[in-house]
Amino acid sequence: MSDKGQEAIGFFVGAGCGANTAGAGTMEWPLEQFGGRGDGVTINTKALQAALDQAGKCGGTVVLGAGVWLSGPVMLRSGVTLRLEEGCVLRATDAEKLFVPAYIGDAVKEHEAFLQAHNAEHISIVGHGVIDGDGGSQ
Repeated sequence: MSDKGQEAIGFFVGAGCGANTAGAGTMEWPLEQFGGRGDGVTINTKALQAALDQAGKCGGTVVLGAGVWLSGPVMLRSGVTLRLEEGCVLRATDAEKLFVPAYIGDAVKEHEAFLQAHNAEHISIVGHGVIDGDGGSQ
């Protein structure tokens, strides 16, 4: 990674919403700025949740570029757009053993779905990437 990219990581993650000079809802939050890697090996659950939480506070779009992004269950936040760029695969993994069983008729529990939202609004998932729930691994 270049020095310029390393500076951006500290600026965006450490600066909070004040870094959003373009106005609320227009900021982009590339997952790499939260330590994410689309290498098909790295588990990005914590990075993705941190990016979603930050975008939920400040508004804006969490961006996943081309690559295979592995993640456990995450909670989507109000006012957030999740953009999957061309060549992006967001793939569910239970390597961290975070998913919990879900039963019809029971109250909704955190971590029972890959992409979940609770009492949230104005959420979008856009782009030309793929969401792979990895259902074939059972």
